[in-house]
Amino acid sequence: YGARRRVRFRAGRHCPATLRARAAACFTNNANEWSLSAERFAAFSDFEAAAQRSRHEVRIYADARRFIDNHIRTQQRQEDLRCVFPGGCESPALQHLLALPLYPYQAEGAWFAVNAGRALIADEMGLGKTIQAIAAAEIAVRHLGAQRVLIVCPTSLKHQWQQEVRRLAQREAVVVSGARKARIAQYARPATWLITNYDILKFDASLIA
Repeated sequence: YGARRRVRFRAGRHCPATLRARAAACFTNNANEWSLSAERFAAFSDFEAAAQRSRHEVRIYADARRFIDNHIRTQQRQEDLRCVFPGGCESPALQHLLALPLYPYQAEGAWFAVNAGRALIADEMGLGKTIQAIAAAEIAVRHLGAQRVLIVCPTSLKHQWQQEVRRLAQREAVVVSGARKARIAQYARPATWLITNYDILKFDASLIA
């Protein structure tokens, strides 16, 4: 941990030679400090399988596994995006993503958000944060296998978001409201876009999950 997170392997005194050899093929050993470079994250599963076969006790912490999995998913997502949008934020396909063309800075913002996997869009009012968010979500739905989009906003903006999704993405978004029984039915509808508000979210976290 620190400014830069790294995955490390610490071999005990009784580490079998075969497992140590597998570690050498995966980790970089520098002064008996084994570290896993980002370029070798995909090879970690081979090391994990070898550890299981060895029957030697190997402890893999959950946060390290999440770190590796997130990195692999990020690499895959970015590779998929490069295939669809080879020019990045300047790809012509971005201009045909929504019903309205994106300004260059809006295309850059949407591209940055979906490429990063998570982002805070913090432009000034009136510059089009909504269109950037909808564009990023549409890229995820059309090209990255995302199945649903959940918008969480103040109650007063729910129907405004619904209108913007309809206008820009040309999709019908379900506005979640009413009693719990009604909300359960709304979450179950096969809609790509759902819109809820902060207060309801407190009670519906288990339904959304």
